[in-house]
Amino acid sequence: MIRKMVILLLILFTCISVPAQNPETIVKDNEGAEFLPYAIGNHSTETNYDDFLSDAIPENWVKLYDEKMEEIIALFSKQRSLNPPTGFEARFNKRIDLVNDQPVAWLEMSFSPYFWIDQEKTADFHISSILNIYLNDPSGISGAPVMADIFSAPQKIDEFFGYPIYLTNMGEVTWINFTDEALLVSVSQEDFLHVLINFWEQQASQVEAEKNNFQEEVSRFNSDEEAQQRQADFEKAYDDLLKIDKNAAEELRKAYQEVMNIKVEQQEGEEAFDTGIMFARQQVTLLQEELAALTPEERNRQAYYSPGAMEQSGHVSGLLPEESEDEGDALVRMNPQLFQKDLHKIQLLTIRWSLLNKEYYDKPRLCPVSDEPIQIIDNKMLSVYQDAAFWSNLLKRLAQ
Repeated sequence: MIRKMVILLLILFTCISVPAQNPETIVKDNEGAEFLPYAIGNHSTETNYDDFLSDAIPENWVKLYDEKMEEIIALFSKQRSLNPPTGFEARFNKRIDLVNDQPVAWLEMSFSPYFWIDQEKTADFHISSILNIYLNDPSGISGAPVMADIFSAPQKIDEFFGYPIYLTNMGEVTWINFTDEALLVSVSQEDFLHVLINFWEQQASQVEAEKNNFQEEVSRFNSDEEAQQRQADFEKAYDDLLKIDKNAAEELRKAYQEVMNIKVEQQEGEEAFDTGIMFARQQVTLLQEELAALTPEERNRQAYYSPGAMEQSGHVSGLLPEESEDEGDALVRMNPQLFQKDLHKIQLLTIRWSLLNKEYYDKPRLCPVSDEPIQIIDNKMLSVYQDAAFWSNLLKRLAQ
């Protein structure tokens, strides 16, 4: 009994010895900025989509995404670091759009600290720690593509409560696959070469069309009818301006004369287009020769890519020979079957973190808690990141 009383007294003394912080308590950082780390904050939600989606995206997709994002917001609002947000404001930004003809959604959550400015509490949303959760958005996985929808295979570097964290050429990202389908499929050497050939053929056609448009515009510009109308317009403008400002009229005359000299530059313009067309067609020829030189086995082999391979082997494709595969990256694309099974469930979740601490910008798994006042929002984000029970509940709900 005495032992229990001693413990209760220790708890009581501890509570008494730590005075409650005033929400208006001002804390200054090393540069003199005034923060309000104990001010009670708010949640706010913004919706960045409207009725136009009903024509572009199936109604059941919009309904699904809106409901799931509202569910995520409700769960985050109850998470211990945000209930209530203390020292910062939490903003939830909902978005739905088409990405490469795929209906996708993403929720951006930004935590912004409170400053004491002009004798009032102010949240500065230019200074934020940000968490993005993407729903069924494959573009959030791949990083920057090598060509078209083909990209370097990301490398798994860690786990987030059992789910893989991958390093892409656009930072770290967590993938959560709610399906039985593979997220990625390999790209063969033949497949990659066909994609490159198609790209350069389109480039040649595009430049050819631009050349034709240029020629038509020049011909129209040099036609007698256009020249007469242009001369008439100039003379009227010149006469009107001459009555007001002789110097300005003279400047207009000089500018008009310079425009007239464009006629002699037509040949140079056509030569520039011809150079672009010739280069694109050369790439097509070289790629076709490279493809023709492959054996059936080599055509089907996994493609490995490195920009340096162009100089090393003379292959304009950047494909590496089998003996040098470890010097490059395996090429992959998103599994085209991934989003064709069920329109009533979330199939893929992608999570990206953006901390204020630039050293650990996309790496909350490595970021330490800081005593700096400006880092309060990173600390809150880390608290969310480390909450295993919260994420288990959220992911369970989203998978339903």
